[in-house]
Amino acid sequence: MERLKYKNLQLPSGNLWLNKVTDEYYDFNDVIELSKEYELPTIEDFKELLDNTDSEVCYENGVYGRKFTSKHNGVSIFFPHTGYFEGERHWHKDTCASVWSTTEFDKNNAYYLTFYSLPDIGVEKHNGFGISYFPNSIKMPIIFIQHKN
Repeated sequence: MERLKYKNLQLPSGNLWLNKVTDEYYDFNDVIELSKEYELPTIEDFKELLDNTDSEVCYENGVYGRKFTSKHNGVSIFFPHTGYFEGERHWHKDTCASVWSTTEFDKNNAYYLTFYSLPDIGVEKHNGFGISYFPNSIKMPIIFIQHKN
């Protein structure tokens, strides 16, 4: 894997975030396997991100998404609208971003960060985001994190 460039949002934990979600989609079993080799966010990491950033819908690199900007230093990361796969069906490709955590909800479901943003000439018509859970078989992107231990 290429050398990853992490951003310091000056979060209380000191964790660093990569400013890119993967182009590939993974189910939760894949996430657990990848977490043995790479650092991936837990649900607590996502909560810390939400608590310590302001967010807005924006258009970057030809796609809509949500930018999270640190309340501490103004550094930001961008989550593009990539949607998710349920079987062969690609849901909400241009209006939603969903990113797995490594935290299980129960034996069949896991937590993820999600946000819906329906852009209307730069204005948000619907703006919902937060933490939820999905069946482990859903496929969505992941983002890398560097935990400060």
